[in-house]
Amino acid sequence: MCISILYIKKIYFKIEVMGLDIYKTDKCLYQKKNGIEYYSITHLQEVQKEMLHLLSIVNQICVDNNIQYWIDGGTLIGAVRHQGFIPWDDDIDISLCKSDYLKLISLLEDYSKQNQTTYLYYSPEKTGYHCCNFFASKINLYARFEKTFTLMPVKLDIRPVNVLDRDTFNLEENNRMRDKANYYIFNKVYLSKDFNLNYQKHSKEYLSKKWNFLSYYNTEYGLQLPMLNTVFTYPYFEYSGQIIIDYEDIFPIRNLKFENLLVPVPNKYDKFLSYFYHDFMTLPKMVQRAPAAYEYIKVSNTSVNMMKLIQEQCKFTYKTKTFRHLYNVIRIFGLKKMIAILFER
Repeated sequence: MCISILYIKKIYFKIEVMGLDIYKTDKCLYQKKNGIEYYSITHLQEVQKEMLHLLSIVNQICVDNNIQYWIDGGTLIGAVRHQGFIPWDDDIDISLCKSDYLKLISLLEDYSKQNQTTYLYYSPEKTGYHCCNFFASKINLYARFEKTFTLMPVKLDIRPVNVLDRDTFNLEENNRMRDKANYYIFNKVYLSKDFNLNYQKHSKEYLSKKWNFLSYYNTEYGLQLPMLNTVFTYPYFEYSGQIIIDYEDIFPIRNLKFENLLVPVPNKYDKFLSYFYHDFMTLPKMVQRAPAAYEYIKVSNTSVNMMKLIQEQCKFTYKTKTFRHLYNVIRIFGLKKMIAILFER
């Protein structure tokens, strides 16, 4: 009977995602926890345990250094709705005002250097991969994302928030700068035919302007200290709508239970979440209750330099990268695993 139910659930899942994420269904496992049905993948509980450990380290560093952060995104929904992880979630998001963000990433970089066999810190400046910073674990579990050979460690996402003066804030100008930063970070210009044709001629000038702007946007713009006359905007692509957050929505920070930790959350967390997710207390459709990663794989070769691997992968983001990723899979998992991945449906 159990096998029949599992089979029906998988068929139901495949029908719902036809034409979207059908490739993912082979790795999804139907589960039920506290009355909630969802799809899981192998090692998800181990991943959540390690992410919780990363959060506890960051929390202690912030407490010791008077840095104010709050959990965000799906992590905040998890704290409010589940008092811990959303059952199928496989990442943790935290946010900070720009001044605290710059302090924290500096401390995490030092911490990772002192504990380089166990932890990894990396940033968009080092990889060009993303628009937030990461604090990651070097345990032998790595995510592989759907239809790619991209490998990422178990990590915590750290997002900056711009703090701007309410009286002088200009939404149109803010959005123009935000869109420019997103455009540069994701290197869309490299996909343009015209730019490719003139790459040799314009590359130095373009790259110089690009990094000068990003340096300003990432370290100087929105650097005010939070106070009653300030507003908050998210600078990057996930939050690229017309959303402006009031000081009173975030401060004073309060605490909520998240698994076995008490973690900081925005003062008006229900209003805060409604900006981005509207009816956040309602569970999503069954098809959406699945981890972001296609699978988590245990690594056999622990001697691989993960920082170097991430940099190599990111260099090939907008180029044909199949052979590079095949090579990386062989380096980490061996030829047998690579062949198995290559011939997956």
